Amino acid sequence: MKNTQDKALEIAQLLEDGKGEDVVVINISELNSWTDYFVIATVNSSTHWQGLYRQVKEYIKENGIDMLHFDVMDGVFVNNITFGLPVLEQVRKDTDMTLDVHLMIADPLKYIERFAKAGADMISFHLERSSDTASTLKAIKECGVKPALAIKPATPA
Repeated sequence: MKNTQDKALEIAQLLEDGKGEDVVVINISELNSWTDYFVIATVNSSTHWQGLYRQVKEYIKENGIDMLHFDVMDGVFVNNITFGLPVLEQVRKDTDMTLDVHLMIADPLKYIERFAKAGADMISFHLERSSDTASTLKAIKECGVKPALAIKPATPA
């Protein structure tokens, strides 16, 4: 049986072979208890992304992976910008896996319903953002999605 590092490296190789760019494997096993590695890659277009996704999807099926985690960044709450609703919608059409959406955006309350409709099974958001925490948790629950709260490491207790 392959270990998690071998699986992460195989996914990275699939992405590189499929013309993924800036492919990085990050070992985060010492930082959390739910995963050992992140595999990150960039692509130039949605068509290119779909092709890479099809390659990785086969690997996911063959290896019994049952959840995908999406880090959604808006360039405001955090400096980076990542994929959003169109990618999540496409993945949802193509899989019944659990889709865990981590909103690293300035106003998550504004987008909860849209991410729920796009196919999120779980939505987490940051305590430090501008939306009211109770209202955001309520909105997630009202959409029938599991809520979670994320906290930046530097946030005071």
